Amino acid sequence: MKILIVDDNNAKVEKILAALVGIDGVDRDDFDIAFTVFDARRMLRDTVYDMMILDFVMPFRAGDRPRPDSAVALLTELRDRDSLHKPKHIVGLTAFEAGVEALQPIFSQQTWTIARYAEDAGDWAGQLRAAISWIREATRVNAPRGYETDVCIVTALQAPEYEAVLRNGWDWCSAEPVDDTTFVRRGSFTSRDQTFQAVSAHSPKMGMVPAALIASKLIQLTAPRLIVMAGICAGIRNRANFGDPIIADPCWNWQSGKHVVKDGEQDFEMRPEQVPLAQQLRARWEQLRGDREWWSKLRAEWPSPPDTELKVRLGPSVSGAAVLADASVVEQIKKQHGSLVGLEMESYGLLLAALTASSPRPLAFSCKAVCDLADDKKDDRWQAYAAYTSARAVTEFCERFMCDLS
Repeated sequence: MKILIVDDNNAKVEKILAALVGIDGVDRDDFDIAFTVFDARRMLRDTVYDMMILDFVMPFRAGDRPRPDSAVALLTELRDRDSLHKPKHIVGLTAFEAGVEALQPIFSQQTWTIARYAEDAGDWAGQLRAAISWIREATRVNAPRGYETDVCIVTALQAPEYEAVLRNGWDWCSAEPVDDTTFVRRGSFTSRDQTFQAVSAHSPKMGMVPAALIASKLIQLTAPRLIVMAGICAGIRNRANFGDPIIADPCWNWQSGKHVVKDGEQDFEMRPEQVPLAQQLRARWEQLRGDREWWSKLRAEWPSPPDTELKVRLGPSVSGAAVLADASVVEQIKKQHGSLVGLEMESYGLLLAALTASSPRPLAFSCKAVCDLADDKKDDRWQAYAAYTSARAVTEFCERFMCDLS
């Protein structure tokens, strides 16, 4: 808090400081003192003050006699012109009745406060303390919210997706409630010798709606700088292999549209609303994709990986309300985008929640790894491997690049 005292009486200034220093977090460095109106004008040009305490009878310059019209001129300039920074609150503090009468109209129009000063009475000190408390509380209420967490990781399933996240080495604490129904774990990690804070949670159910709901809740409650969807997905045959992390760019709901009848035949008019990946995230994923040595090492650490090389796939991925094990449906979805690489059930909900969040709005991406190819050969064989590669890819991304995003 910054407070300007405009008063030519040094003994009075000392009493004001003695009454206010130490209350509600206010210390001596929060005060500037102006002994003339000229000095006050200079300070008001350079500094924004939360409060100004003004004697009504002041000299305009050093050596001038104190006059009520000097304070009138200062207040008139503050009220009518933009040449000076207007303090958030002004308190007139004077022992002169004539000064009160001269300035009462201006104070009444601006809802400023007048306090009568007397050396042997304490009412004026109480009024000043109350004004400071009011300003402090109003500042707390109106202050813009900032980020409170660095990374929030969300999965759809507890096993194997969330369990893989909890094995990433971020010193996760025990689960704690953030409201009546949602539990999170808090952890920390380092990026270029800086420590960052993380939270993680899994959705109560599969699907876009549960994912959107928990993402919206976690954004509101934890204010993350980055929110991530991790886990497993289906890949498009010949475009992604088992374990490949797919970074959705863009992502959309493949079932968004309108069912119609054309020429006696049922048809579906697609109306997808795509959510693209932020360019600053895509650029860094491209950097990580190019580190073939790291991806090779990651694959080798799994006991029995598939025969294919492990690669990141940056490309279109869709979300839908149904689990897919029908190649003919997949062929219909592929018509929505010729480069489609992934299909799953949650990411669009999380990405849309981030895109439409209030300030401070987080960055967001989906990193789900391929566990099947959405056909009649669908099984659970590669789910644990895909959950592992997804969690490790998210971890490596954050540890390499979080410094760039903060």
